[in-house]
Amino acid sequence: MKNFPKKVLSLFVIVGLLLFFGVYSVMQYQTNYLTGYTGINFDGVETQNTNDTSTASDDNNNDNEQEDEELELSSEDKEFFEDNKIQCLDTTPSSFTVCKFFMPVGKRLTNNTMQIKIGANKNPNPSSYCQQDAYQTVMCGYVQTPPKKGRFAIELKIGDEYIDTNSTMDILLPGDFANKYRTAQGPQFTIQYGGGYMDNLNDVTNSRCEEYFEDIRSNNPMCFKLTVLRELNIFNGQKNKNENRKPLANLNGSLTRSQFFTLAYRFLKQTEFISETGNPRSLAKFDDVEVKDTANSSNHWWMKPTSYLLERGIINGYADNTIKPNAKVSESEIAKVLAEIKGYTYEGIEGQPWYTEVVDLYRLRGYRINPTKAANRQMAADLLHFSLGL
Repeated sequence: MKNFPKKVLSLFVIVGLLLFFGVYSVMQYQTNYLTGYTGINFDGVETQNTNDTSTASDDNNNDNEQEDEELELSSEDKEFFEDNKIQCLDTTPSSFTVCKFFMPVGKRLTNNTMQIKIGANKNPNPSSYCQQDAYQTVMCGYVQTPPKKGRFAIELKIGDEYIDTNSTMDILLPGDFANKYRTAQGPQFTIQYGGGYMDNLNDVTNSRCEEYFEDIRSNNPMCFKLTVLRELNIFNGQKNKNENRKPLANLNGSLTRSQFFTLAYRFLKQTEFISETGNPRSLAKFDDVEVKDTANSSNHWWMKPTSYLLERGIINGYADNTIKPNAKVSESEIAKVLAEIKGYTYEGIEGQPWYTEVVDLYRLRGYRINPTKAANRQMAADLLHFSLGL
C-alpha cells in the first residue's frame, strides 16, 4: 500500500507523455501548406489518420516523394491565390509595408508557410510570415519594397514556390504623399495586426483629437479613431459657429445621405489616388434634384463627390428615380458602400433582405451592425475607421 501513490503517479506521467506526443504528432501532420493545425486542409476535407501506416512504403525514396507530393499546392489552391485581391499599405522605395488578404470562410492558413514578395525582390525572405487572425483576415508584415518608384506585381511565396497574383502595388516617392496624407514624408498611420490602424509613433494613449475637434477630449473612447480619420482627411467635423474655435465632431448628431456621400468619397481617396470629382449637373436626372440647385456652388460640397460615386457605380439612386440627399442613412447602407469601395461585391441571397451579405461580412470580422437603424455621426465614424482595415 505504501507504493500505491508512486504507482499512480507513474501511471499519470506515462499517460500524460503519450497524450503529449500523440497530439504533437497530429499537429505536425500537414497535407499541404494550407493545412491548419486542426487536421482540416484547405478544401475542408479531414486528413487521414497519421497512425495508419498500412499504405506507407518501406522504401525511403518513395517516402520522400510522397512528402513532396503532399506539400505541392493543388491547382484549385493556386487559382484562389492568383485571383485573390491583395492590398498593401502605400509606402516609399526601399522600405517596408504591410499587406493583407482574406481566406474563404472556414479555411485556415498554416503558420510559417506564406510570405509576400513585391516586384523583383531577390531576398529569399521578402517578408515576415503571413498570419491569419481569428476570422478570415491574413496579414503579412515587414514586406520589402523595391528600390524605385512605380507599379509592381505582388507575388506569394509559399515554401519555395512563387505564385503570381493579379494584384499590384504603387511605390511612391515621399513627395507623392503630400496631397493624401498629413505630412509629405509618408503615411502617418500603418495597419496593425489586430486590424484597424495604429499611429506609427505608437501614439495611442495621447491621441491628437483635441487639436482637431472642440467637443472631443483625449479620454473619449472615439478619440483615437477620430484622430486617424481626421489626419486621413476623411472626417473633418462640422463648422463651429464661433469661427475662432475648432470644428465640432458632433458625434450625437444625425447623418444625412448627402453628408455620408462626402465621407465615402474621402474614404475612396484612401484606397486609390483620385483628384477629380463629378459633375453636379448630372444629378439633375433625379426627380428630387432641381437643375438650379446643381448650378448653385453652395451645394457642390456634396454634389461633386456624390455625382462621382454615381459615375463609378459605387452608389445608386432609388427605384423611383430619387436620390434623397436629405434622408437619414442606415448602418447597413454605410457598410455596403464602404465594403464595395474596398473591393467587395454582393450577389444577393434569394428570399433574404439586400443587406444580409453586408451584415454577415462585418459580423465575421467581429463588427455588429443594426441594418435598419439610422446611423448617427459616431456610428458613421466608427464604421469608417473599422472599414479602413477591411
